[in-house]
Amino acid sequence: MSWRTPAALIPPTIAGIPAQAVSVPVAAAMLGISDRSIRRMIDSGALPARKLPTGALSIRVADLDAVGEPVGPRRG
Repeated sequence: MSWRTPAALIPPTIAGIPAQAVSVPVAAAMLGISDRSIRRMIDSGALPARKLPTGALSIRVADLDAVGEPVGPRRG
């Protein structure tokens, strides 16, 4: 049996350098949600994105890190 790290947990790289921006499918995989959810977040303004000349959307990895609310310790 072979153990592999899920692709969503491997930071994307370009020629060995960490990617600063990713596509919608990669962003969705990184957050563990659907492409459609990423597009809804972009449409609502919750997630900034840029449209490339090809029409594809580009999302900064730093913006993905900022998605969601910080969670503190649970109270017993």
